Amino acid sequence: MLTAIYNTNSEKRTIEEKPNLFKVKCVNGSIKKRKICTGYCDYYMHRGYLTEELENEHQCHDKNCYYYYTLNEINYKGKFSIKKQINSWKKEKEDYLNNLLFTIKKSIKKFDGIKITKITDMDNESITLECITIFNPNLRPIKAKIEKVTGKTINLVTIPHTLEESAEAIYGIKIW
Repeated sequence: MLTAIYNTNSEKRTIEEKPNLFKVKCVNGSIKKRKICTGYCDYYMHRGYLTEELENEHQCHDKNCYYYYTLNEINYKGKFSIKKQINSWKKEKEDYLNNLLFTIKKSIKKFDGIKITKITDMDNESITLECITIFNPNLRPIKAKIEKVTGKTINLVTIPHTLEESAEAIYGIKIW
């Protein structure tokens, strides 16, 4: 999507753009690599992409041209930048979930015989957590404490383990 720089009205003007373009037609008729271009002109007489030299030649910024659109907001630069952006979103999500899990674990530290292992599902209203318990304790006060901290409905799913496995997972000790 191309975004207009110099608007005369308050609404942003945009033009849809195909992200998989690698070579594009410039305003002077030449074909250039998409990653070299810095802008786009939508004027009907010479519609096309602009490099820095063409922007200076046409004086797009000096004229505050209504037809000039920038590529800086989207900046596709091929498939690698899209992958990099997706990876950064995944990392942000992973960091958010790790911080949330740390906060949840910290909030239930006083409860004995339970360990939250991971967040299995999450949406705007609820969080589903996997936990390991010893002797099936009353989960109602634990759920209430987590709901108070997160502000979301909590679903606790207990993972069935033997007593030895649970003790090792929660306390780090082997019974026998």
